[in-house]
Order: sequence, then C-alpha cells, then structure tokens
Amino acid sequence: MWKYLAVTADHSPKTGSEAPSTDWIRERLSPPQSGVVTSVVPMGFEAYVRILHPVQVPSGEDPLVRWADVSKWSGVALHPRVQWHEVALPQVNPLTEPPWRSRGPRQGSLYLSDAEVLIEEVVPYTSTLQECYFCVWSGYGGGVTVRALPSSGTLTLARRFQPPRIVELPWREYELFEGPLAGALNFEV
Repeated sequence: MWKYLAVTADHSPKTGSEAPSTDWIRERLSPPQSGVVTSVVPMGFEAYVRILHPVQVPSGEDPLVRWADVSKWSGVALHPRVQWHEVALPQVNPLTEPPWRSRGPRQGSLYLSDAEVLIEEVVPYTSTLQECYFCVWSGYGGGVTVRALPSSGTLTLARRFQPPRIVELPWREYELFEGPLAGALNFEV
C-alpha cells in the first residue's frame, strides 16, 4: 500500500547505476503548515490527482464503501475540492441509514486494486516505464516491505546496495528505490 505517486521525467543526468539527484524536489516543496499537496509532492507538475480513500474498510460481510456511495446517499455532488463532512453531513437528512458504519475515510494507504488502476492511468503520460524512482517515508513504523509480485517486474534498491539511499528533505527523510512503474505495487508500508 502506498500514499503518493509522482511521475516525472528525470531532472538530472545519471551515469551507470547511479540514482538521479533529488535536489530539485527540495526547492519545489511548499511548507508543511500550508496544508497543500505540494508539501509532500513537488509543485510544477501539469496535473495532480486526488484519491478519495474508502470510507469503510471491508470486514466480514461489510462492503468497501466509497465516497461515491455516500454521495448517492446524501445527494451531495462530488467535486474536486469536496470535503468529507460536506458529503457525510448533508444539510437535509436522508430518509435511509448511511451506507457506512465507521468514523470516515481511512487515510494514508491505497488498496492494491486501486493502485493498479492508478498505474494503468499513468502509463500513457510517461516514456520511462522501466526507469522510475520511488521515495518511501522512512518514518513508517515497521519500515518498508518490498514484496515480489510476478506481474510487476523486479524492484531494486537505488544504487543497488543496502541500506537504500536516503533522500533528505526539509521535514522528512525518504528511502529511494528504483524499478519499473509497476514496481510501485511491490511496496507495503
């Protein structure tokens, strides 16, 4: 499961198995207190995607409940800047019970099936499908598990040695990995 994916052309020259410079990221980040996506993903991309995390995680007989399900229930339309409280707490109470039983969206990770769909959508926008770099926040409690999925190709550590290269940004450190775009499916945090 992963949280952010940024696809971009390599911004610096590299030689052999050397990973690209990540200095360009630092100068394109907004301050963390600004509360915008560019606090985590560098500014300057043509487009960003917002993923509305499921409202309820399936357990037992409970289905996965998405914002679209809650929107249909509440009659509140989804729009690019919609907030959870707008959809879940409509001005007029619906006549039926809400379609979820949890507190709200589970933030932070994508289901593998959602990540697969997102990667399929990104493919037409990059010419370097086999040369991608992934930064995973070093602060995840148990660290990062890189699992082998036969369909996604090989994922290796950047510079091909242990420990992985650390990318130091103003308020967080990340471990840098390299591999094909589909290799993003190999991460579990």
